Amino acid sequence: MFNVAVRRFLCVPIVIIVAFCSHVLASDVELLDVLVERGVLTSAEASNIKKQSVEVVELRSDTQAMSFFGRLQIQYLSLSVDDANTSETKSGFHFRRIYLGVKYKINSDWDGVTTADMLNGTSSEHKLTTTYVRRKIDTNFYTGNFRFGLDADNFGFEDMTSSKSLLTIERSIVTRFFSCDTPEMGKYSYAGYGALKFGADSLGLYTNGYFFGNKKVLYGTSITNPESYVISFPSEDRSIPAFWFNVRYIDKISLFGNNYSYEIGTYSGYSPQGSVVLNQPHKYGLIYGVNPFFKITDNKFTSYADFMFASVEYGRADGSDCCPFGVNISAEYKFPFVIGEIAPIMRFSYLDTDGRGARLCESVRKAPSLYDDFRQYYNRAVSFYFGLNWYVSDCDIRIQFAYERSAFWGEVLNNDAERADADAIRMQLQLLF
Repeated sequence: MFNVAVRRFLCVPIVIIVAFCSHVLASDVELLDVLVERGVLTSAEASNIKKQSVEVVELRSDTQAMSFFGRLQIQYLSLSVDDANTSETKSGFHFRRIYLGVKYKINSDWDGVTTADMLNGTSSEHKLTTTYVRRKIDTNFYTGNFRFGLDADNFGFEDMTSSKSLLTIERSIVTRFFSCDTPEMGKYSYAGYGALKFGADSLGLYTNGYFFGNKKVLYGTSITNPESYVISFPSEDRSIPAFWFNVRYIDKISLFGNNYSYEIGTYSGYSPQGSVVLNQPHKYGLIYGVNPFFKITDNKFTSYADFMFASVEYGRADGSDCCPFGVNISAEYKFPFVIGEIAPIMRFSYLDTDGRGARLCESVRKAPSLYDDFRQYYNRAVSFYFGLNWYVSDCDIRIQFAYERSAFWGEVLNNDAERADADAIRMQLQLLF
């Protein structure tokens, strides 16, 4: 296979050069005649050049190809946390993401992508993010693809939005509670308290596409391992897969003299072993959830809203069930600038954990834990995000500035957690290549 690929790679430029040179020579018939008269070319050689000038060289459409891409995000953070009894601050620069990836086309039907997180920010076990092999499907009945590997097409509108095109610097307190990876998990948060880790990057089989040529209605399904951000084989006592389904309707509408594109849909999931029971690591409960969303955009304005809900069996520390929910609303408007465009951005988020509890260090990225015990969990939270996005060069270079105020309150099983506040100032430079 390697030798075949090398021969294909070398033959393509040779064929192009020969065809080009032949065309140039043959285009000047008088020059060919002079060369024949002077004995430089024979009549047969001149005739052969003329024939080559009109020959069509057919290149194979299934030639293998590869392309490389990357994403670099450098962030400055100044953050303070206060619960009226104690406080903590931190500030400084850090690399937020360094992604390196390769896209490869095997033939007209098969392709794939492999992406490495050079900061190892998604798992303690591996450096992979989006990595899959894809098979295209195009029939009279169904058009789409199926993918096998590590992907994110499960749950959480913000989490399904790539960080390269996310309007805000970080995902909201709601999205982080439901779907994001939380490497800061403590001794309670793995079961009965804190983030759910429901959806997000999971290893499995994915499909998405549309039926009967109706491109306005897109469907997606997937069957994945019950644990997110893990690429190893499931444990023996946690082997029941999770099932996911999403549907989106995409269309255009005219409002106030402007044409907008809009998208409305929902993500949903069903994981029989998604909930881990506190102090019983081999006992699991059911999690199912829905995430309806709406997005509208034109070349200047973008806004979205989504609602997240989950029913969690054994979701609280006392073993009872809970039904946390949350909402995000965000809007951005672009104005022409000296270089590129500049866009004010805002987001409102509200979270109710229904007695499960959320920690600051999970809900606000890089926020410190004020305590190492049960007191750091709060039942509800709200946040207000105000920022400015500078699109320096389309989407290749972007600079973001933001301030976010988050408030947490409400006891969880009489844990004496009254209120805590987090103030975060972030600046981020993003380069795509």
